[in-house]
Amino acid sequence: MTNYNDTLPIRIMIVDDHTILAESMARLLNEQSDFEVVNKSYSAKEAIAFLDKNPQTIDIVILDLQMEDTKSNEHAGFKVARHIMENIFKKEVEEVRILIMSQFEEGYLIEMAHKIGVHGYLHKDCESNELFDAIRWIVKNKRRYYRGKIAEAWDDFSEEMSGNRETPYLTATEKEVLQMIAEGMTTTEIAIKRNRGEDGVEAHRRNLMRKLNANNAPHLIALAYKWGFIR
Repeated sequence: MTNYNDTLPIRIMIVDDHTILAESMARLLNEQSDFEVVNKSYSAKEAIAFLDKNPQTIDIVILDLQMEDTKSNEHAGFKVARHIMENIFKKEVEEVRILIMSQFEEGYLIEMAHKIGVHGYLHKDCESNELFDAIRWIVKNKRRYYRGKIAEAWDDFSEEMSGNRETPYLTATEKEVLQMIAEGMTTTEIAIKRNRGEDGVEAHRRNLMRKLNANNAPHLIALAYKWGFIR
């Protein structure tokens, strides 16, 4: 059951660590008669704390993807999105919708957003009317919004992955290290947990990057999800 009532404004939460961008977006959205910005949070931690206490006051969260308040290899926006899907959205009282707005449009990030369950993805250079349309579409129609350049990047990535039919081989140790990397553990923390040296952990990182053909840590995690190596 959803908490949205179509006789009332769509209640919006903005999460972006750039204060001026969050405030500008809030002013823009509040100019629409059917929108109401009820919260602006400037970090993943702040957003999660607010949502845990006030889940029924929000219809949709507009999330910046990259924020600086988390040590995880995963982008902070995805951290918030996962928290919503795993701890709030699954409650039978409310359904908080999620819209990513980012300057990044790499296919693997869009794929990860979709896999997490994010309801929409927009590039930050989109026109205001597209933002308005996306919000209304996601909340009122209960359907996902992945369009334009975002959809093209997603399709290109999916086509690239489908062409690589042979699943990379990972050892049990590599899968274990990969899971810990995805959980945001540092090299030192992984070494301590496994009772092994840090040089060995770094060697596993390099092998994982090579085997999955990853460009960086977020790309590695996205590909690991794609192949089903991590939860």
